Amino acid sequence: MRLVVSKGLRVKGGVRCGLAVVAEAEALRAGLCAGMDKGWQRVVLESNSKLMIDMLKGGGCSDSWVEGIVHDIRLLMRQFQTVVLSFVPRITNNVAHLVAALASKTHDLITSVNK
Repeated sequence: MRLVVSKGLRVKGGVRCGLAVVAEAEALRAGLCAGMDKGWQRVVLESNSKLMIDMLKGGGCSDSWVEGIVHDIRLLMRQFQTVVLSFVPRITNNVAHLVAALASKTHDLITSVNK
């Protein structure tokens, strides 16, 4: 199964995300929560934010806006048997970019589960 979580200007619960890195972090956290709800043991987190992937792999987090979310994500990652963090450049991930653009227009978090 594959879970696609797209970030927009608003995320679950109507929280407004002004910074792209915060929106990215919120989307990744929402994806992990959805995976836990589904009972998944192995997940792949893909992001077009190299900064976010580096932070999750243990790099320093210098942005106080995102520091707490990164901490939450790291705690959630421990709940899975396997978590793969993958940087995917936006140019090679056009479908996700289009979904994110749609989410930005509708101001909703879009999730879809594909089998």
